[in-house]
Amino acid sequence: MNFTPLGNKLLIEIKKTEKKTDGGILLPTERLTKEAVVIKTGPEVLDIVEGDVIMLDKLEGAEVKLEGKDYYIIIEDNVIGVY
Repeated sequence: MNFTPLGNKLLIEIKKTEKKTDGGILLPTERLTKEAVVIKTGPEVLDIVEGDVIMLDKLEGAEVKLEGKDYYIIIEDNVIGVY
């Protein structure tokens, strides 16, 4: 992929899962999720590397489509841990 985030930003892919209600309705959890895979990091990101699975404080950022796939660009401050 020919894309690099700037500064302290991360290009992430949300770990997509489904949550089922008691009534059997499947809910996509993209906005509810707190886990993502790091695809690319900006030059100011020091503690996180590509391929890390991260836990997010909140999913806030720019939604982008690159090479036909959906990603988010977030700031490093939204990451609260690495698995």
